[in-house]
Amino acid sequence: MVNAVLKNPSQVDYLVGATATLRDQDRRLVEQVTLKSPEGNKPKSNKTRMYPESKVKYLGRLTKRITPGNYKLRVFFKYADNGQIIKSRDIEIKKGDFALPSPEELGALTVQPEKLDLNLAAKAHKSKVLRLNNQLSSAVKVVAQVDRSRKNYPHSLANWLKLRGEQEFKLRANKRGQIILTTVVPDEVKAGSYHGKVSLKAFNPQTEEFISKSEVPITAVIGEEHDYQLEVKSLYTKPVEEGHLLSLDLLNAGAVFATPKAELVIETDEGKFIERVKATTVGDNSRILPETSERLQGLAKKLTAGNYTAEITINQAGQELKKEKIEFEVEE
Repeated sequence: MVNAVLKNPSQVDYLVGATATLRDQDRRLVEQVTLKSPEGNKPKSNKTRMYPESKVKYLGRLTKRITPGNYKLRVFFKYADNGQIIKSRDIEIKKGDFALPSPEELGALTVQPEKLDLNLAAKAHKSKVLRLNNQLSSAVKVVAQVDRSRKNYPHSLANWLKLRGEQEFKLRANKRGQIILTTVVPDEVKAGSYHGKVSLKAFNPQTEEFISKSEVPITAVIGEEHDYQLEVKSLYTKPVEEGHLLSLDLLNAGAVFATPKAELVIETDEGKFIERVKATTVGDNSRILPETSERLQGLAKKLTAGNYTAEITINQAGQELKKEKIEFEVEE
């Protein structure tokens, strides 16, 4: 964490923006971060208003891996129209100073963009550049390939993806590289979404030992109008400390991915209202791909043993996609 304190000794208030750069001993940029005041920043602004005689703390978190070595930290404060203050500090990171995660945990490579979302038409050719950065203090061998692990999936775009240039190459310590990815859409293709991945594996160039793997998910949406078809397959409960966890299994039977949320209105057999529960997808991925099932979960706090009816409403971006009722039982 970069922690910088700035004082305004004048009788004028200023809007102040702050950034910090960290460079290694070869002056290569490791990372640039924006510093913000936890109390003074507005959500949509990177600047803080500093009043006369005030003292403000600015914070920014470094996210790149920092290996042992010598670094120069520079902090830039900009205020008024042309005012600027620059402070520098030399930093030495010694081996053992920090319990750094291993390359296997963090990955040797960072990739930008982290995912690709494309809107395409039949016969389209679209090229994108994947920019790689070797975060290690030693060279790695990079092997890039289109992931073909999901065979016979009708919405796979693996056969549409072409990697141009070298697909195996050496990337020196803390250096950047790039891969050009071209998506070639067939002449005849049905409207919907198609999905694939490019995998980037890092190896020790001397021993060929595997270090880590990065993946770039790719989605290509064909057409503009799509019919969403979601099916509720099951609803079951599990007792937890706070109440009962409701798990809703949804099948996307349509041709395009969905990002649904669910609302469950729960009643007894006699029609007495119990509670309203919101359910969302489990994990980081909010998308349900075509012909794929995913689980939505929500917490019910007022259920006891008995039989219930849930009126389930499936929404996406404010649009109602489906509504149906389903009976379920809560056991003792």
